[in-house]
Amino acid sequence: MTILEFNDKINTILCKGQGLKSILFDLESSKIISNMVPYSVFLENNFFLFEYIGSDDRSVVRGVCCVVVIRNVSVNLLFKEIKKPLYDEYIIIFTNKIGERVLEELADNDRFGVVKEVYEIYMDVFYQDVGMYTVMPVKYGGDCIERCVDGIYSFLVHLNVKPSIRVIEGRETVKIIGETLKRRFGGEEYKNGGELVIVDRGCDMITPLLYNWRYQGMIYEHLEYKDGLVQFKDKFISVFDDSFFIKNRFLDINSVGENIKRQVKEVEKNKKIKNNEDVCNLEEKSKIVEIAENHLLIYNYLAKECLENKELSELELNIIKNNKITIKEISNICNNKCVNFRKRIKILLIYLIKNDFDFLRNSYQDNLFSSKVVQMFPEFIQIIKRFGEKYIYGDCSDKNGIIKTKKYLPVFLNEYDVKLDNVPGFYTFLESVIKKNLKEKYFPYILKSTKEYKYTIIYFNGGLTYEEYRIFNEFCNKNTKLGNKMFILCDKIIGYNDIFINII
Repeated sequence: MTILEFNDKINTILCKGQGLKSILFDLESSKIISNMVPYSVFLENNFFLFEYIGSDDRSVVRGVCCVVVIRNVSVNLLFKEIKKPLYDEYIIIFTNKIGERVLEELADNDRFGVVKEVYEIYMDVFYQDVGMYTVMPVKYGGDCIERCVDGIYSFLVHLNVKPSIRVIEGRETVKIIGETLKRRFGGEEYKNGGELVIVDRGCDMITPLLYNWRYQGMIYEHLEYKDGLVQFKDKFISVFDDSFFIKNRFLDINSVGENIKRQVKEVEKNKKIKNNEDVCNLEEKSKIVEIAENHLLIYNYLAKECLENKELSELELNIIKNNKITIKEISNICNNKCVNFRKRIKILLIYLIKNDFDFLRNSYQDNLFSSKVVQMFPEFIQIIKRFGEKYIYGDCSDKNGIIKTKKYLPVFLNEYDVKLDNVPGFYTFLESVIKKNLKEKYFPYILKSTKEYKYTIIYFNGGLTYEEYRIFNEFCNKNTKLGNKMFILCDKIIGYNDIFINII
C-alpha cells in the first residue's frame, strides 16, 4: 500500500535512527500510521519493538534508538518518558505543529540529554481510501472542533497551501471551524494556492438514510468496517491492499457477485501446482485464494440483506423521485409492526424531509407537532424530534429554526433500476465547486487567497457516506484535466445505522 500524498512523511519516520529501533505511539498516532504503513514495512526498516507511550508494562532497553511518533496533545506523556528514559536516545516526531513553549519544556525535562532530534511532519489525519481522509478517530472524547481543525490544518500545511476558505451559510459549527483555521494560519504564507470548501451534513440528510447498493457502502452498513478492516463474525479482513476489493468497491452488488464467480472459477483452475514456476508463485496464489474466499463470505452475507431491503429501498427512492407515493402508503408501512422499527422510521424521515415543509421549518422547536404528518405517528414523535435537533436544526444559526442553507438533493439518471439510478446531490455541489459557480450567498468567504489554485479540498462536517465518496472518486477520474488536485476530508464516515444510534 502506497499513500502517495504522504510518501515523504512516511519515509521520514522509517529512515530515522540507526541500527535496531523501537517506535512509540500514542493511541491516535498509532492508528494514523497503521492506516498508511503496513507492519511489515516497519520490520523491513529495523523496527523490532512497537509500544504505546505511557504504558506501564514497559522495561528498559539499552543500545536501541527510540522513534516517538505522537500527537501534540500527548506532550505530557512525552515529558514523563524522557524524565525517566527507557532508551539511550530518542527521535521525536510530532504529527502536527507544536509551539516554542513545548520545545522549551521538552528541553527542561531532558535532564539526561537523550532527545537527539525533533520534527513536525503534519500528518494528523486518518487515511480511509484514495483521496479521502477522516480528521477524527472513530471514538473521540475530546474537543471535536479542535480535533477537526488540527486535522484540516495539518493536511493543508502538508500540501504547502494556504487556501481560500468558504463555509456553507447557516451552520454555526462550520463557521467556527473556518474562523479557527483562519486564525491558525495567521500571517503565515505558503507556496501553493487552493480552495477549502466546508460543507455540512445538514444540506443533504436524505443520502445517509438511503440503502446503499454498491459494494463498499453495503459492507459499511451491514458489517463492521473501519479503517480498512472488515469484521465478519470473528474474522478480520484488511481491504487496503485487497486487489478484488479495490476493483469492485464501487460496483453494484449484482456485478460484484458475477466477478466473485469468475474469481472462484479461476482459483479452482489454478489450485493444482503444475510446474516449478507455480511453486515459486505459491505464496501469491495462496493470497488470491484467501481473497476469493473472504469476498465469497462477505457477498453471501450481503446478498441476504439485499432480499430483505429491495422493496423498501425502491419505495424510498420513489418518494424522492416524486412518483406519487401517498401518505396512505407511508402510513401502511409505518404502522406495520412486522416491518423492523428502524426501517419504518427511515421511510417516514425520508418522506418528511422530501415533502413536509412544516417539519423542515419547525423540527428544531416544540411546535414540531404542527406537522400534520408527524401527528399521525405518535410512537415516532420523540425520535423524529431528536433527529431534527441533531441533524436538521440543532446547529442552525437562525434560532427560529428556519433553514436558509442551499439544499443538495439526490437526482436521477432514468436508468433501468431505480436503486442504482440516484446520484447524491453532492455531485451537483462538486460541479459547482469546479466550475466556480458556488454562490457567495450560500458559501461566503472567511479567507481569500490571491494565489492560483493548485488544490481543491472539500471538508464534509457531520459525516460523509461511502456513496458520496464513490461519486467524488468518479468525478475526479472524469475530470483529470482540471489542473488542480482534489481531496475530500470529513470528520467521520456515516450511514443510516450511525444516525439511529444517536436518535433511538
